[in-house]
Amino acid sequence: MNAIEIRNLSKTFGSKRAVSGLNMTVPSGAIYGFIGENGSGKSTTEKALCGLLPFNSGSIKIYGKDCLDEDVRSSIGVLIEAPGCFQNYSV
Repeated sequence: MNAIEIRNLSKTFGSKRAVSGLNMTVPSGAIYGFIGENGSGKSTTEKALCGLLPFNSGSIKIYGKDCLDEDVRSSIGVLIEAPGCFQNYSV
């Protein structure tokens, strides 16, 4: 079973298209990262994946379940961009 399956994901902010028709599969046990220029949709995709940002179209499944499923959301931990607390600490 795949850990993540993203199909035809699209997200716009007004007239700005942040993500357009993204398809991605991450097999169970794999380690993936996003590389791209600022504004290329990396953080937008991650926020949609975690259910923190609604997307316009497409689907996201985590281990075969919809990413908006409460059981799925309760099992995800994420830190996107800069933390809002512990600003004097580093990884």
